[in-house]
Amino acid sequence: MSIRRRLFVIGGIFLLPVLGIGGWNEYTDYAQRERHVRETVAKEARYVGAEFERLLDGARSLVETIAHVPAVQLGDWPACGQLLTTLRPFNPGILALAATDPAGTVMCASDQPPGASLPTVGDRHHFRLALQQESFVIGGYAYGRQTASHVMHVAVVRRDLAGAVSGIVFATISLDWIAGRYARTSWSADNVVTVVDAAGMILMRQPGHDRFVGKPIPVGAWSRLSQLAGTGSFEDVSPLDGVRRIVGYVAQASPSPGLFMAVGISRQSAFADLHNATLRGILASGIGILAAFGFAWFTARSLITRPFRQILGSAKALAGGRLDARSPVPGSGEFGQLAEAFNVVADRLTSEIRGKDMLLRELSHRVMNSLQMLNSTVLLQQRAIKDERTRELLGQIGGRVMAIAEAYRQLHRVEGEEVIDVGDLIAEVAKQTCQSLLADGSMCHISVQPLTLAPDRAIRAGLIANELMMNAIKYGGGPRAVVRVDFASEGEWAVLSVRNRKVEQVGQAGGGFGSRMVSLLATDLGGTVEMLEEDGEAVVTLRFPAQAPTIAAAP
Repeated sequence: MSIRRRLFVIGGIFLLPVLGIGGWNEYTDYAQRERHVRETVAKEARYVGAEFERLLDGARSLVETIAHVPAVQLGDWPACGQLLTTLRPFNPGILALAATDPAGTVMCASDQPPGASLPTVGDRHHFRLALQQESFVIGGYAYGRQTASHVMHVAVVRRDLAGAVSGIVFATISLDWIAGRYARTSWSADNVVTVVDAAGMILMRQPGHDRFVGKPIPVGAWSRLSQLAGTGSFEDVSPLDGVRRIVGYVAQASPSPGLFMAVGISRQSAFADLHNATLRGILASGIGILAAFGFAWFTARSLITRPFRQILGSAKALAGGRLDARSPVPGSGEFGQLAEAFNVVADRLTSEIRGKDMLLRELSHRVMNSLQMLNSTVLLQQRAIKDERTRELLGQIGGRVMAIAEAYRQLHRVEGEEVIDVGDLIAEVAKQTCQSLLADGSMCHISVQPLTLAPDRAIRAGLIANELMMNAIKYGGGPRAVVRVDFASEGEWAVLSVRNRKVEQVGQAGGGFGSRMVSLLATDLGGTVEMLEEDGEAVVTLRFPAQAPTIAAAP
């Protein structure tokens, strides 16, 4: 926790008694208001439920009457269509009336000419439910295929004169029309009414019906709401708009099972006048609190936080490799003494690091000189030996020593760490190898990109480059060979490619020491070596991660 926050916490502790007394004085008023609000919204929910039931009762009477008309029972579809077309305009809010056969094919419908091809309703919930229960059912939310609007269906089974089920009769009710019946000016973002079907789909919501109709209540919220029964009230944050409301509800068991009616008023709106009274009562105290916290903030920022951050920033800069980072905090107080102590430590640490750097550079220079002397000794011994195989082996040893010496020569520091530009190292190793083994240096083509690596990884890459170059020259024509070396970064990978024009050996490397060494070094780098023939050239490609792989610590 920051120093400034600690000061605020201390100030807040002193304010707790004051706030506690004010809260206790308001408690009884809020409790009484909450009881009144809960009773009001529960009463409004019961009214909405009763009005919705009257609407559904009318639709129920209509479809049950149609189902008992002889023309519908006998399947006289032209007469059925004429009857439904005549009845529909006398029932506001009903967009369509229809009768089906047992498979769900619509045989007659209102406002449709005889013989019209109509879509099946066999996949609709209200059709399956009516056949299953053989009673009046409410199908819940649907989007009308013919009406192209938000609707709900009510249905009842259709029976023939023998009493056998021969389909259903259903009515399509416009949810937009229902929403219009509830479009009152009293509804607002704070005061809403919602009707939800048994599956948790919104049938009607005011205000904003167009935005919410047909959308599901989130699963978590609906799983809680679907457990409610009868009438009552609760308080919760609306999953639809995030407003906390006190909600009165009616969970219908019959005659409309699964329908959930709710009327909610936002807690902020319900208690607005009490909030205003409370604010007026604590206005004077609030001004004092703001002044106290403002003074504490200014004091903490100017006298505590600023010097502390300056010292902390200097420490982070020093830790990040800026050896010249020092704290500028003056004075003889605690922060000034801390800054002075930090600067003394930084001076000593910088001196020791620079001494270490000088020692390491001198050591690297001595190692490089020793390796060069060793290489010269090997070359002198090579000239004194007449056996061609021994001369070749000594030449290989000299090349490897030369590659390591070149790595030490190029060792430098970047941001406090020892690194080697492996691109420069490969270029220099390739150049020296070509000069010592080729008759004409122009027959060696080198193209590299810069990439800094830790010394151990760079030396491995340099040794591999040396081995591949010597093999390319050896199997590509000896002193007359034409060799190309390419090194570049490809995303997170570094790729070294060595190719020679004349191919005498293609495929996997042999079992010699050089080949085994290349394989082992590539494994150490976390990479792979691939050898193939491409366009008449032998190509050997080393691919390894540009960054050293992270080794997970043992648990």
